[in-house]
This record gives sequence, C-alpha cells and structure tokens, in this order.
Amino acid sequence: MSYRPKPAGKAAENFGVKLVRPHARNLVAPFLVKGKQEAAQGFIQHMEACICGNRPLRMPLQIPVDLQPLLKTKQAPGIWLKMPFREDDPSESCALIGKEKDRALMLKELADIEGQVRSSESASPDIAPAHYGKGGARISYIREKYGVRVNVPKDRESPIIVSGLSANVRGAIKELEELVQQDVLQQRVVLPVEILPEDIGIAIGKGGCHASKVQEEFGVKLRTHSREHPEWPLVVEGPLAQPKKPWPPCNRIRREELKGTIPICVEPGRIGKAIGKGGFRIRHVAYRHGVTIQLPERNKPGAQILVTGLMENARTAVAELEVMANLELRPEHVLVPLHIRREEHILVHDPKGSMAAWIERNYGVQFLCPRAETMPLLLVGLTEDVSRAEAAIMKWLSGRRAH
Repeated sequence: MSYRPKPAGKAAENFGVKLVRPHARNLVAPFLVKGKQEAAQGFIQHMEACICGNRPLRMPLQIPVDLQPLLKTKQAPGIWLKMPFREDDPSESCALIGKEKDRALMLKELADIEGQVRSSESASPDIAPAHYGKGGARISYIREKYGVRVNVPKDRESPIIVSGLSANVRGAIKELEELVQQDVLQQRVVLPVEILPEDIGIAIGKGGCHASKVQEEFGVKLRTHSREHPEWPLVVEGPLAQPKKPWPPCNRIRREELKGTIPICVEPGRIGKAIGKGGFRIRHVAYRHGVTIQLPERNKPGAQILVTGLMENARTAVAELEVMANLELRPEHVLVPLHIRREEHILVHDPKGSMAAWIERNYGVQFLCPRAETMPLLLVGLTEDVSRAEAAIMKWLSGRRAH
C-alpha cells in the first residue's frame, strides 16, 4: 500500500506493526506491513479510511436566488455551503462542500437546508418609499429583527420584496404594515368644523381659553383661516389619529340658546364703585364682553345690576364688576383679569419682577396678585392702558406657546 511516511509511521506504532519497503532504492514501491495478522489488518483499514475519507465531497442542491443570503455559508465544522453570489449572473445552483468522512453529517445538513428552502417564501408588500425610514433605518431594523432579506427596488415604484422563512416573512410584513399605519395616523390634516361664523368666539373662548383646552385634551389646534378650506370659518388641524372634530356638540350652535341674565351681587353702598363715574366701568366691561348691562332703578330697595348676554360672557362680566366694586380702586381706574394658564402666572409676574416691572413702567398699569388660587392675575389702570398692556402680554405669551 502507498502511504505518506510520517502519518503512516505514527499509525504503525499505535497498531504495533512495522512498515517495510521491499526495494530500498525504489521510492514508488508499496510498503509491506509486518506484525500480527489482526493488528496488520486493523492498520490497513485505518489507513484506507484516512486516505479515502479526506477526499473532497460535493453535494449539489438548488436554492432560490433571493433566499441564498439568508442561509449560513458555514453549516458545521469542515462543511461549507457554496453559493454563487453574483448579481450580474444569478444562479440557483449551489453545493454543500465537505470531506468523504463527513458524508453522514453532510446528508443531515443537506436535509436541513432543503427543509429551510421548502419553508421559505417571498412576499411583496405595498409600502411607499416615504415609509422606509431615514436612510432606510426601518428596513435595516426589519432585516435584523426577523432575519429576512428585504430587496428595495431601484425605481422606487415597484413593491419591496421580503424573503425568508415563512413565519419570519409574515412577522416582518405585519410589523412593517403597523409602522406604516402609525405614520399615516401621525400625518397632519386640516378638517372643517361646522359652525356658524358668528359663533367662532364661543368655540375659541375668551383669550383662546377653549382653543387651549382643546389643544391640551385632543392634541389639535383651532384656526380661523385655512388655505385648505377657505370657505369654512373655523378648521381643526392635527394628527389624523386624533378625533376629527373636537366640537361635535357645538355644530350649528344657536346663540339664542346660550343667552341669559345674571345679577351682580354687591352691597348697596358699593354699587356706585361697580358702575364708575359716569358709568365708564360698565361701558368698559360691556364692550369687552359683548353684553348688555341694565342699571337698577333708583330708590328701589333690593335693586341689582343685571348683565345679559351669552352665559359665559355674562358670568365673566359679572365677576369683573364684583371685583371692582369690592376693591379700593382709584375713581378713574378699571381692572382687567388676565385669562392665562396658571403656570404662566410666574412668567408674567415672576419673583424677580422683571416682566411685571417692565409692563408697569411702559404701560402705566399695576399688577394685583389673586387672593385665591382660582382667581386670575389682575391688571389695574386707565382703560386704554390696561387694554394695551393686556394685548402686549397675550402677544408675548402666544409667541412662547408657539415655540
């Protein structure tokens, strides 16, 4: 038999036999094995297995081109899956490479690979390029999470192709569709609100209080002008996932249904302070809130000032007149409550007093802190001065809210 000298010599020592070359100078002559018959036969079988077992073995198989990158290139120690990764000339012809001695293990690996190929599939979900994520981050995330291959078409019009094990492909497509649905729901839309033009003030509220409440509760904004719906007096803007119309009970509101009359509850001796010299305070309040104020009849016991208008406006007007009646104001002064958020009080009237001092110095007004937490911050001064100061404060706060 012909063996390599070194491996054969070591094996001969292990089996207790000797190798003898019959012709000393003939290098191609086979060796003779000398020793006990059983040991010699065992040595010969061992060497034949070594020589034949190291012969390369190639098992061909077919793997679809789109599934080839999903399968491991190295299946087991000493066993390789060779695939033709050529984009210019794709082919399904692959092969499992190993040694003759690993035939049984290769057959097992071959059956596993064929089972994976049979359980794999490709699907083409309809997903627009806008949903791929920045730099394709979403596609990369799906690839890594589900172990699938995602082919993105170059023309950006054809659908993407997801390839891999059936369960993984279904999971990847399901999550992709959920992510796309989230994108759609987060898209901003502008929808009209069915409301009469004269009722816009009711919907928005004094100083935008209703609009602010709607934004906090629904995450949408109310706008009175819109390029998308120029024919509508009021629109709502926000994500599609939010309620389409935050004012369902207010559709087609009738102003007459919301009107009412409220009396001003002050002591008889303070009614004059609520009215003001020549009635300038009630004229100021009536103009601000769009209400009608009826003075009490003279010399009539228990007579009261009556405020008529939309119930919300009437209540606000009554509250202002009652505060002015109970405060020791200068005869020419009026007050204006600032209808702002509670957390914004500190911005306008901060402890350092920088904002408040600037307003008082430039507009000639004075701040009055509320006596109770439920009361608003008050501005006191001449009619024109408090109106200008209020407008400046609201404009400044609107700019901060926008940011």
